[in-house]
Amino acid sequence: MNKHLRILGVYVAVVAVAHICLYVVLNVLSDRFGWLFYFDTRIGFFFLETVIKHSEGTPPAQTAWLIEIGELILGIFMILGRNLLKPYVVVESILTIPYLLFFLLIVAVGMSANHGFSPAELLLPSLTVVVACVVPLAYAFWILWRFRAKGGLSIA
Repeated sequence: MNKHLRILGVYVAVVAVAHICLYVVLNVLSDRFGWLFYFDTRIGFFFLETVIKHSEGTPPAQTAWLIEIGELILGIFMILGRNLLKPYVVVESILTIPYLLFFLLIVAVGMSANHGFSPAELLLPSLTVVVACVVPLAYAFWILWRFRAKGGLSIA
């Protein structure tokens, strides 16, 4: 199981570092590379912050920085052999909810490109969420299932 935890930890850490680099570019060069926000899996948090503040800023969300630093720490601890599989599953599941709400809202409202996101614009962010969130989460569930079935891990 340790091998699988380390693999998951590397994946989580690499995604977190990629997000942090993305956020640096979005903050420093937003005028030239603003379109990179499509690769932000925490875009749902940006939407929530916009709603709460009643004004639209520029991506990324302020909370996204803290989230990715936390994810990086979680990944590093898994690489070092700490069994943080259950906390990762809980955290990543909760952190994916704002994106799902954002996705559902865009699809339900069917906004045109003139008024914000259109459903067609969700393809790239959705693929990014699948690669950066769903795949490692599915792998974590697989690890839980596999080692629970063998009696090597309790999910309680």
